Amino acid sequence: MIRVTIELLPWGNQQRKRTIGVVDIFINGTATHETGNYNATLSKEPPIAKTRGVWKRGRVEGFPRLKYGPYDLLYRVLKVCVGKRNDS
Repeated sequence: MIRVTIELLPWGNQQRKRTIGVVDIFINGTATHETGNYNATLSKEPPIAKTRGVWKRGRVEGFPRLKYGPYDLLYRVLKVCVGKRNDS
């Protein structure tokens, strides 16, 4: 599993940091050595979200994991889960 944690550090103060989002990426067991198939969840944490828990779910199939790295996988997960909502 890959976990990406998004933290807010008010005015850069490490002591006041708080988690505002988490991305969990799981290999789903149907992968080969060359390509991976992944399930992912995006969660929001208070104070941004009204409720805790999974905000979005998605799936990335056929990811060429020998060619690309974790940032490419994260990009694909975000593209699947969030899409083009911020294209304005």
